[in-house]
Amino acid sequence: MRMLFLLFCLYLLSFACCERFVLYCPCSGRLGNQLDHLLGTMKFAEEFRFTIVLMPFIHYYPVAPLGSISLTAFEDIFDTDMFSNPKQDHGTFLKTISWSKLSKIIPDVWPKESRNLNCLVKIDNEKIISKLPCELPSHLPYNSYWKKLNISFSGGKTLSFAHLTSELHLPGRNRTSVVALLKSPGSSPPLKTEYQYQSHLSWAELFKLKMAEKVPQRPYLAVHIRVASDMAKSCARIKDNPGIFAFKQCADENIPPIEENCVPSANTILNNIYQNLKSFDHIRAVYLATDSYYFVQKQIYAILREKYSNFKIYLNPASTEFGDLYLMEQADVFLGSCVSTYSAFVVRSRRLNNKVVKFIHVSNETEASNGIAKENNRSDL
Repeated sequence: MRMLFLLFCLYLLSFACCERFVLYCPCSGRLGNQLDHLLGTMKFAEEFRFTIVLMPFIHYYPVAPLGSISLTAFEDIFDTDMFSNPKQDHGTFLKTISWSKLSKIIPDVWPKESRNLNCLVKIDNEKIISKLPCELPSHLPYNSYWKKLNISFSGGKTLSFAHLTSELHLPGRNRTSVVALLKSPGSSPPLKTEYQYQSHLSWAELFKLKMAEKVPQRPYLAVHIRVASDMAKSCARIKDNPGIFAFKQCADENIPPIEENCVPSANTILNNIYQNLKSFDHIRAVYLATDSYYFVQKQIYAILREKYSNFKIYLNPASTEFGDLYLMEQADVFLGSCVSTYSAFVVRSRRLNNKVVKFIHVSNETEASNGIAKENNRSDL
């Protein structure tokens, strides 16, 4: 057994000797943002000929002391084979290695004394860049993330895109072997030119087996309800910032950037569910995914159970981020949040596979201001 392990390590070292690795902290937001940034990082890795390190995802506990996060290995959720075998007609070839594998050979490919943190900037003036500091923030999640990976930095260095481009022309041995970025070079929302990289994100077989017994009765409608207080505060300013978060996905559908379409009321949510159950009359179950469990339990779930007594209505207080993501992506019909980057991941994935996508919204501002559920006159909505 020990011999097999040594042979495995030798294989990784032979793979790594001339490779350039890029790794980063997915520290800019919750899961939806992390998945957005991943697409941009894939494009970056391909453009600069890096082997992309598939970093663990971050989970933030809703109520926890400062510094309390947990990490989920990339390969526990997604199939790493999809990077070398992209789907036909979309997707590209990317060189990848999971953090779990790279960590076994880290001392050989990235000695402690050369572990610099890199801050990437778009400035091309090297004199200015040389004066820019690059330091690891002391706050969550940056400090905790690298600590959990058992990585400490000996220093920091600011890099430009021009510098990375110039390294492409150097012999392999003269290039920087590992570039550890302060944060992802991608953006949220991702650029449309980055959507093609979504095809690499296919569920891992073990994860699908784990989720198999949790899939609702088919055919089912999955609804993502993102209405927590943080979103409500942001959406109050949507007229001044119509491109907020992932709202462009709805703007492309000619859905206006008004507050009710950003953080919808129970009336609007119910109206949309009613409309979709009427339009897709083969549906016999509804799965509710939300960041506001008690609101949905009282204002949505209870009413749906009463109105559709012959339907299965699902609301799971113990659901997980990736679990909800999977069940929404697998649904027969998906009704998403206009503004949520979490919904946006599901939308991109479903559109690649020609699955039905709808958004929670009102048809016009008058309906938004009235807030009347057309098919239900209950005063407690």
